[in-house]
Amino acid sequence: MAQVVTYKNEPPGKMYCQLKLDSGERILVSIADSGIRISKLGFGGRFRTGTIWKCGRDEIREAYKLFEDPEKPIDSTLDAIKDRLSSFKSIADVKRFLSGKWG
Repeated sequence: MAQVVTYKNEPPGKMYCQLKLDSGERILVSIADSGIRISKLGFGGRFRTGTIWKCGRDEIREAYKLFEDPEKPIDSTLDAIKDRLSSFKSIADVKRFLSGKWG
């Protein structure tokens, strides 16, 4: 299970979460008016080193369906994404999940 390193959920504007996956890799989930972005982090989680996945503002509602869990209703899109991604062990697992669901 991934470790939550940083978490801020104060809409609008400050919605992000950094996860340290079981592999030791770190990802950053950020939600803004422009959309959702999941980035790979390097250098101990200090810098973005690439984009794993993103969706624009017009796609947010559709994208949320990827992450929601019907068994566990959540009020926050960030919480739904965080909970879903926490179950993956590596960035490769996250990419496989997203490429199979969104593309």
